[in-house]
Amino acid sequence: MKDAKTKDDIARIVNGMDAPEWVSTLPAGETMTRAEEIAGLEGLLAVPPEKRPVPTLDFVYVKETGSNILAVYWVYRQTGHQMVGSLVRDTWVRTAPGLRRIRHEKFFPDRVLVDNGKPVILPPHNN
Repeated sequence: MKDAKTKDDIARIVNGMDAPEWVSTLPAGETMTRAEEIAGLEGLLAVPPEKRPVPTLDFVYVKETGSNILAVYWVYRQTGHQMVGSLVRDTWVRTAPGLRRIRHEKFFPDRVLVDNGKPVILPPHNN
C-alpha cells in the first residue's frame, strides 16, 4: 500500500490478496463488502507514501482446516508512546491463483493495547 499511486494499484493489491466474495465483519456486527474495502483503501492515496500507516501483524494462532486456513493475529501500529490496534481473524481459501482471503473479522475497534510500555488490554491481576 505504501507504493500505491492509483486506484488501479489499490485494486491490483486487493485482487492479489482477497477473493472476489471477500467480506468483513466489523466489531459491532456490521458487514463490509469488498467494494467498500477498496473505496476505503483508496483514501490512502491522499496520504503521502512516507506518511501512510504501516501496521505490524503478530500471529497468535494459525490452523489449516482442509481447504481453509484460519489466522488469528494482533494488528497494531505505534503512535507516540502507545501501541494501538485490534485482534482479528482471517479465513483464507485455496483458489486456482493461490491462497486468497475470503473473510476478515475484527473483534473490537482499534484501541490502546500498550501505553508507555504497560499493557492495558490484559485482565486485571488480583492477588
